[in-house]
Amino acid sequence: MKHLLHILSVLAISIVPSCTNFVADEIPDAFYINPSNTISLSSQASEFFINVRCGEKWDIVNTPDWISVSNVELTSGSHYEWEVSLSVKENLGYVRSGEIVFSSTKYEKTILTINQDKARGEDINPTRYLTLTSDGLTILSLNNLNGNNPILYYSFDKENWYRWNYQGLPITTDMPLFLCGDNKNGFNKSQSYSHFCSEGSLYSCSGDIMSLIDYKETPDIKLVDYCYYRLFYKDVLLKKAPTLTPTLLTEACYSNMFLGCISLVTAPKLPAASLAKRCYESMFEDCSSLIEAPDLPSTNLAEHCYRAMFRWCGALTKAPELPATTLSVGCYERMFYDCSSLKVTPELPATTMAASCYFEMFGGCRALTKAPELPATTLSASCYEGMFCNCSSLETAPSLPAMSLADHCYANMFEYSGLRIAPELPATTLAYCCYREMFSYCYSLIVAPKLPALSLSEGCYYWMFSNCWSLRTAPELSATTLSNSCYAGMFWGCKSLIVAPDLNATILAESCYSSMFIGCTSLQSAPILLATTLAQRCYYKMFNGCVNIHHIVCYANDIMAEACTYKWTEGVSSSGIFEKNPNMNNWVAGESGIPTNWTVIDIINL
Repeated sequence: MKHLLHILSVLAISIVPSCTNFVADEIPDAFYINPSNTISLSSQASEFFINVRCGEKWDIVNTPDWISVSNVELTSGSHYEWEVSLSVKENLGYVRSGEIVFSSTKYEKTILTINQDKARGEDINPTRYLTLTSDGLTILSLNNLNGNNPILYYSFDKENWYRWNYQGLPITTDMPLFLCGDNKNGFNKSQSYSHFCSEGSLYSCSGDIMSLIDYKETPDIKLVDYCYYRLFYKDVLLKKAPTLTPTLLTEACYSNMFLGCISLVTAPKLPAASLAKRCYESMFEDCSSLIEAPDLPSTNLAEHCYRAMFRWCGALTKAPELPATTLSVGCYERMFYDCSSLKVTPELPATTMAASCYFEMFGGCRALTKAPELPATTLSASCYEGMFCNCSSLETAPSLPAMSLADHCYANMFEYSGLRIAPELPATTLAYCCYREMFSYCYSLIVAPKLPALSLSEGCYYWMFSNCWSLRTAPELSATTLSNSCYAGMFWGCKSLIVAPDLNATILAESCYSSMFIGCTSLQSAPILLATTLAQRCYYKMFNGCVNIHHIVCYANDIMAEACTYKWTEGVSSSGIFEKNPNMNNWVAGESGIPTNWTVIDIINL
């Protein structure tokens, strides 16, 4: 019979002797299994064939979940004998036994018993290990990327330990799983890493996380860079995390460690006093059930140390204290981004800033009604950029006393927030895009701050109040020396704006007033435009869509610069008065010149 107990010798299968002898084409009077009704196997995975003989059609009505049956077909030269393929999974636990039940209409059921030995143990005797318990039945496996294959051992009794092949291990309410490892050079790396995967019921993990690095507690064992990177990445069944004992952190050591663990309710304590670059980056990101953050007492921060640490933690209502007074690059960047239930922020006593230190820190915190004080007087690039963007319940802004600004320092700071009154902005010397879109889409803003600055910078007010639909009065703009795009789009979409600010500059800059009043549908008169020589794109779409503007005074006598008046009056009132420089005769009629059907007169007393 072909393939009978295929690869028998390789699999070390021992067969209980059988007295059954098959006779070709003899009609059997019962079920017969050749070679035996009992088969004993080693712990290793195995595949082999058996032969089943029966005088009528039959079926298999029971198979253990660790045995697969396939390839049921008649053997050659017989009408009653079938060849059946069996595949048995590796046994990672105790000795186990299972029954395959054969049934037919005529004959009594017969049973094939498969006994499988337990895995061979390792002589390791760990002094520490992780304990995993389940609310029901959980199957735990390890996913390895780019050749990362840590050395791990498991046990169900803390006495017999086995080398893990990363395939599914069962955890039940009555049988916890114990794990430890020997990975003194680090468990994970930045490009090659491993993370746990689970199926079934919620489970908890307790014990010292260093058990995965060194189960013997060797003195002076330290973390390496990216050590626990993504360890429980998107493990949606983890509800309790292990203890994190290390006090000396390394680059990205806990980065993304619990990202996407949506069942995690409580975060582990973080005892480290001195942080490292990206050490907690995205550590609890998208832990949507996390209701309490751990204490973060460290005052010694590092680059991007808390970046996106609690992003998308929608159940978090209170932030931990953040006592540091000297910040690092991106240290709090997006730390609480889109924590939609966050109502209480920590105090932020820092006075020494760093680039992007608060970048979008509370962006999307829609329940936040009060902002922390911001005492710093000297700012850094993008330090407050987007800090309270999309905080739709935030009606009052903190004081902003800084006199020394930096590139993008306030950019998008309150975009889409609920502010009604803007904070004072006392700085007199501005920086590149420092107020860019600062109050953009603040639909409830009714009071704009004074803008005393006389020294402007490129893009400094770019789109600053765009789509502030409730703003009726614009602040004074006293500067007479302009910069490229300095006022570009500043009041775009301010449909309640009634009176435009005076524009006193006589020397223009590229795109300085570009799109400045687009869509200001309540504006009736344009500010007097004193400059005689225009700059490239300086009035580009300046009054586009201002349907009620019916009076423009323009001193220009040189409009040769590229696109300087491109569609600047498109969509204004169908009739009105245009006062021009008497020395200017090159205006064209239409949306890029003097509006059609308007009355044109010369400016008197030029």
